[in-house]
Amino acid sequence: MQDAVQKIYVVPLYKLPRHLIGLLRNPIKEICRMTERYGDIFALGNMNALSRLPNKPVIFINHPDYVKYVLKDNLDNYSRGQVFRDRKDLSMLEDFLGNGIFMSDGGDWEEQHRIIKVLFNNEAICKSHTIIQQELAGLVANWKQQLPTNNVVDIETSIHFTMLKILFKTYIVNSNAYNFTEIFNTFQSIMKFSSFNTSVINFIKTNIINAFGINYQSKKHEQYINKLNKLVDELITALINNQYEKGALTTILLNKYANKEISYKDVRDTIMNFLFAGFETTAAGITWTLYCMATNPAEQEKVYEELKAASLTPNINWNDTDLPNLKLAIKESMRLYPPVWFYMRQCLKEDFINGFVVRKNSLVMICPFALHKHKDYWDDPAHFNPMNFEKKNLQGKSFVYIPFGQGKRMCIGHAFAGVQMHMILAQLLHQFRFTATSNKQPAINAAIIIKGAKPVKLQLALR
Repeated sequence: MQDAVQKIYVVPLYKLPRHLIGLLRNPIKEICRMTERYGDIFALGNMNALSRLPNKPVIFINHPDYVKYVLKDNLDNYSRGQVFRDRKDLSMLEDFLGNGIFMSDGGDWEEQHRIIKVLFNNEAICKSHTIIQQELAGLVANWKQQLPTNNVVDIETSIHFTMLKILFKTYIVNSNAYNFTEIFNTFQSIMKFSSFNTSVINFIKTNIINAFGINYQSKKHEQYINKLNKLVDELITALINNQYEKGALTTILLNKYANKEISYKDVRDTIMNFLFAGFETTAAGITWTLYCMATNPAEQEKVYEELKAASLTPNINWNDTDLPNLKLAIKESMRLYPPVWFYMRQCLKEDFINGFVVRKNSLVMICPFALHKHKDYWDDPAHFNPMNFEKKNLQGKSFVYIPFGQGKRMCIGHAFAGVQMHMILAQLLHQFRFTATSNKQPAINAAIIIKGAKPVKLQLALR
């Protein structure tokens, strides 16, 4: 027991309907508004009042010390997978991801991390450069072909599809013959059901129906889960039969499967986890960096002049290419638009965060959108300013900026994501000038990975 025990402020029950409506309308904006109103730690109380499930208050934390404690100092007491295993009305992720690296805890996570981490060392990342260049060339060619008839391009959809192909060809199946479009469209349908709005609606609907003694759980996502399972099963069978060239990940997995070191389910779950976490974060980072460049033309020109001076060529050595202005622009864009906009953990045993009592089974929520705009740590936080990431301005901010998480369970592929963003944005900004189509900021769809409520489109012109 700590000396100075404090109780977390609980938002009164009568205020919950207003906040729930706000969360349905614009969850990111509502959470930012709540952190401004209630401070760096507060709770929504017994949101399960109508249900027969154990009480799990939702605790919001928005202070770097508290974030550090949950994500690093005492991370074993704050489970990611337990959130979804216990509460299927919040999400369909357990059905989708199984016990892969995203959902697993403890020894299971340690073993999967050990197997996978070799795929993200410098040597492995360098081997991906050729595939990145090939797919990027296809993206650029498609945009150039479109420009004479329509210079407003849906950059979001095309970037997301390109990043899926890079992920697959690098790690899963290196073949142009594979039907990437079918698996991409199926995955997008699943992700629509993972949005915060959908989860809140399912949460309310499930609890109300359960209150009348009816055992209800939303099943709408199952048709897409089943289709994706079928596609992945067919792919695994084709890889086992050498119908396609294996990627770096499937080579490791299928060798272990053949030697009976892992099960078929382990193979399937790991592929699903790579699909879930392996391309959309990077695609979102690229999309929103291009949007920030389009809405800050002076900064875009600064980056362009840097790229022009670097003499980019097809054979450039990216490991030796230093583009400081581009790096700062990417980091600042991910401050304003962190691809993963919330992290949720479940407290396994009663704990104390800086003296505040956290009861067992409490859900702890961290919102990078709010943290990245904390007025105590960022000057003019809503404004795009790459100088925020000069070394002198970054001291003491390691847990104020968490686009890939932090601590031991920081995104395992963050280095690969950084290389992809660096390479792709350098070449896109070198070849095109990007301009916003409206002065109005795009509405955001708060799925697990942020996207535009409508696909983000920008006006393009050749340099």
